[in-house]
Amino acid sequence: MRIDVGKIQKRIVRRDDRALGIINYDVDNAYPQRVVDIVNGSGIAKTCVDIFYKFINGAGFEDSTLGNKIVDGERMTADKMLRKNAKDFANYGGFAVHFNYDITGNKTTTNAIPFAHCRIAIDDKTKMPVAIAVYPDWNREVKKRIEKKEVDYINLFNPDPEIVKQEILEAGGIENYKGQVYYHGYDGEVVYPLAYYDSELEDIETDSQIKLFKYKNISTSFMAGHMMVVYGQSEGKDENNEELKTGLKEFQGADNYGKIMLIEADTPEQKPELIPFIHQNVDKLFEYHEKSAQDNIRKVFAIPTVFLEAIAGSLGLASQLDDAVAFYNRMTQDERAVIEETYAYLFSDMMQGSFKIKPLSMGEIIANDVDMETAAKIANAQSVLRGSVGGVTALIAIQQSIGAGTTSVEAGVAMLREIYGFDNVTAREMLAGVTEPTKPTTLPNNGLSL
Repeated sequence: MRIDVGKIQKRIVRRDDRALGIINYDVDNAYPQRVVDIVNGSGIAKTCVDIFYKFINGAGFEDSTLGNKIVDGERMTADKMLRKNAKDFANYGGFAVHFNYDITGNKTTTNAIPFAHCRIAIDDKTKMPVAIAVYPDWNREVKKRIEKKEVDYINLFNPDPEIVKQEILEAGGIENYKGQVYYHGYDGEVVYPLAYYDSELEDIETDSQIKLFKYKNISTSFMAGHMMVVYGQSEGKDENNEELKTGLKEFQGADNYGKIMLIEADTPEQKPELIPFIHQNVDKLFEYHEKSAQDNIRKVFAIPTVFLEAIAGSLGLASQLDDAVAFYNRMTQDERAVIEETYAYLFSDMMQGSFKIKPLSMGEIIANDVDMETAAKIANAQSVLRGSVGGVTALIAIQQSIGAGTTSVEAGVAMLREIYGFDNVTAREMLAGVTEPTKPTTLPNNGLSL
């Protein structure tokens, strides 16, 4: 058997942009942005990516002292940077880290750079990577044109102090030096990686389109079922036709199911006729495609089925979940190991401790889910209370209680925050003008009141 290589479509096609001095990330230079947009259109794909990310990130670094260390000189901790890099790793298959240096060539601070903002800059002659071009709008959503002067070209990671000092000199001084970027592409090399789910992008798009098809069917009253033919001539024909068209449009959608439309005709000959379309029953066909696509998406991440059922509302047996967590920790241990090894290589001279990532446990997953569910229920209850008559009545009662001296202003603010969910500023605005009555001052010597 002979395979025609020319007919095999590459997933990422190299195109050099000579004007910007970069390698485009696929033909449109928007591969990271495009794949995430595709994922966001599919509920199951988005869920799988999120689960994949959570297990890569785990419960943060086992060494809590290291995890809490400030790495950017302000408030970015090592754990927060890990979350950012793990998120990019799950979404794009790569991540990027920026380093600042002092004048002696030693590292000072570090931070995560959004991987989707990075493009590989190349030497004009050798075409080899020499820097990372950082720009937030490669897919031209904000501006139609990319100006080279707006792109930050930052040297590739090379922590050799002599190299760093030379780069500082070439930049015109430490105040102009932009530091270095470690770019973790395919297998850690400075090349563009494919997303983990790239092989299933077509299935992800299929799932998204089936969802869209269902929505359009419902919003247009389950496909065009009939053709309306109007016979005869009458005065004001154009005006009547426009009214009829408007009426038909208003009757589209699931909300209008079962309604009756009144159409007036001057003669029996002008009575409109509905001619039904004959449709193939595609429900079963789409049902197969939907299940097949979703199974393929789940399989590319090796997601245990019980996780998706739990998210849908069926928690399943505790033993099944325990087994699934243990299984998926093993399935994602290589990705965690990549980050652990990379962090040890990058930060050993900046941070002391173990870079081991703590795998997720069932208890931590349940605690997080319960906390999120509880917070959502509380927020919903507070929203309902704020919009109810009883909520307004209770608010007035709080104001009256403060005015009567039964409740203090601070207690009233606390009640509005905890019961109604108002922030501190809004709570105080709700009590503006309400003051506590002045308490009489008691003289210590004779008990008389002023």
